[in-house]
Amino acid sequence: MGLRVSARLGAWFVTVALVIATSSAFAQSYEDPRLPVIDPSYRDPRLLGMGRLNVSIDDVHTRVDLWEFARNPAGLLDADSSSTLEFYPGTSSQSQKRDDVASATTREQQQFAARDLILGYEGWLRSSGRTTIGVVGDFSESRTDVPNTIDTEHRAQLKAPNLQISLSGKFPALDPNRARYGLSGFLRTPTRTDEYRTIVSNPAGDFIDKDGTTLGPPDQFTPDDFSVRTAGGNAGFAYRFTSWLQLATKLSYSTSDIEGKNEGARWASELRENRPYTTFSGTALGRVGKGRGQYIVDAGSWTTGNNDERWFSTLSQGTGQTPIQGRGIYQFREEKGSELRGRFKWTQGKVAVGLAARRFHRDIDFTLSSNDAETFNAFLRRLGSIPEADTLFLPDSARTNSVTETATEFSGGASMQLGWHHAIVGAEYHLTQGKVEQSTAGEGPKPKTWDIRLGGEAAFGPAILLRAGYDYVSQDQDELTLQNEYITHVYTLGFAIHPPRTTWTMEGGYGLGSLASDFGDPSRTRGSAQQAVFRLRWAF
Repeated sequence: MGLRVSARLGAWFVTVALVIATSSAFAQSYEDPRLPVIDPSYRDPRLLGMGRLNVSIDDVHTRVDLWEFARNPAGLLDADSSSTLEFYPGTSSQSQKRDDVASATTREQQQFAARDLILGYEGWLRSSGRTTIGVVGDFSESRTDVPNTIDTEHRAQLKAPNLQISLSGKFPALDPNRARYGLSGFLRTPTRTDEYRTIVSNPAGDFIDKDGTTLGPPDQFTPDDFSVRTAGGNAGFAYRFTSWLQLATKLSYSTSDIEGKNEGARWASELRENRPYTTFSGTALGRVGKGRGQYIVDAGSWTTGNNDERWFSTLSQGTGQTPIQGRGIYQFREEKGSELRGRFKWTQGKVAVGLAARRFHRDIDFTLSSNDAETFNAFLRRLGSIPEADTLFLPDSARTNSVTETATEFSGGASMQLGWHHAIVGAEYHLTQGKVEQSTAGEGPKPKTWDIRLGGEAAFGPAILLRAGYDYVSQDQDELTLQNEYITHVYTLGFAIHPPRTTWTMEGGYGLGSLASDFGDPSRTRGSAQQAVFRLRWAF
């Protein structure tokens, strides 16, 4: 279970509050935003085009199987019967603004901006129904802009190449018709760069996504340039006892070398950590009701152990002067978490009913070294007694803290095949409840989101499918506070082209969302978002 540095923007404003709250909770530490859920529509144009339906409608990457749902490599052999090659580029953007109430004219103040670009790929070679080998990966870039002070903004730019190579086959030591094994290795090298810029102001308003003047960092110690190298592997095993029960296990191990830097003309600071992840998961799946029903349940837990984060800083006092230096243990970090997910689908004639649920829990504990002489806090106290250091901007002291993140999700819906143009229509309800608690700051935020999704597709000729959908989203970014409730309307379109007697399929999906505050004025907060996903797939 490695680090991912960007929640896809396909979540349509839903993850913004959690990402901001989580980042503020961890100070200088680099954190993996596991809590926000990646919406499957970021790689699936069919789901996006049909209003983001994903529990009552199946597609090649949302089926109830061991590989697509649980990401267990032991399920690769049975995930498909043919070799495939696939590319799926996508992009998305968001912007949020409000009226400038202090201005005598009609001006706007931009409060949030984000953009995302991804190029995904995967290819699988299936040989004689006995083995499957292939690769899956993507390269993504994203940028977020948020206000930092009244006239400056904070821009975070992220790049994340991901690569995984997998092998799956029949287990020769047991019944080859029932037993499967899977092995995979992965490499991820995300980077994050933080910039601070002036907000661009003109007669139309104040804008944070424009290229204002680049400023220096707020202090000389907090890292503003992170690089991460995560390498690891998965080993999976599955055994099918009957048609209604297949059991599988997966063991994952990875280690992340994390390096954060803050460098200037007269200073250099570093924060380093080696963070191992050990993850174990178990899965049960099968078919019931004479094959009409499919179910899958996946449970997993992970831990990192207690790891130290080490710091180093050097500050120039001028030409010919001895620099001020310090090094030691910044803090100890320990993480453990668990996740339980399940999905059920029942098909009766032309009607399909789907249910899905997820429970997420993560605890992160930050503690300080008992040897005060080597701590970062002792270094800050030392700087306070040096006259030449009176012009430095110092960060907050390191503090002991415990952070707990939880999330609960539920979704359900139904779809129906119609006789007109081989059409399919569907409707779904989705509910997500999250919460963050800290020993230093207490409970909050506590976001809650529910939405109703409608969508459908129809064939127009032997080679073309057209799709459309609608998604009504109600979001409360924090149930513990007021005036952060929003309503979003999302309209989607899509298409698929698959000429007869060909091996390729081209699909596209597009969504356009508009956000408005669900409370009285006080600034008429509003926003827009859009997302586009394409997929080109060969099956041979």
